[in-house]
Amino acid sequence: MELKENNIKKWTGIYKGVAFEINNWKTPPNIYDIEEKDYWTYYLYLYLDRIPKEDNPHSYWLSGRKVYNLIYYNFHKHDVMNDLDWHGGLTWYSKEKGFDGSGKVIKIGCDYSHSWDEGRFYDLEDVKSDCKNTIEMFLQKVPNYGKL
Repeated sequence: MELKENNIKKWTGIYKGVAFEINNWKTPPNIYDIEEKDYWTYYLYLYLDRIPKEDNPHSYWLSGRKVYNLIYYNFHKHDVMNDLDWHGGLTWYSKEKGFDGSGKVIKIGCDYSHSWDEGRFYDLEDVKSDCKNTIEMFLQKVPNYGKL
């Protein structure tokens, strides 16, 4: 059995009442890339019970459909989630909590692995700034988030 250590750096926090997560990891040179590659992602954690009724919190709990062995969520059609200023667009949606009657929590986010990101350098401050901007936009669309 071969084990590989996971070297993902993860930062978590709360900005203006919205929980977030930033990740960074590197991949070593391989047959496809002659240099080490640096990857970044950031995510928002939205607690649906903190979204006011007038902002339709139930609309964030998407119905999925099975595509091969994966569940696909059509998050691109959600007016608020998709319309935030994501780096390269919204690329992640997952249901984190709320399956057995507990409060529903979703995780939405983006990555920095697009063709136009090739050869560009990002650091924690860049990603943190983008994350803060996305949160600011979310709070413009849902201004009373967490103020129930």
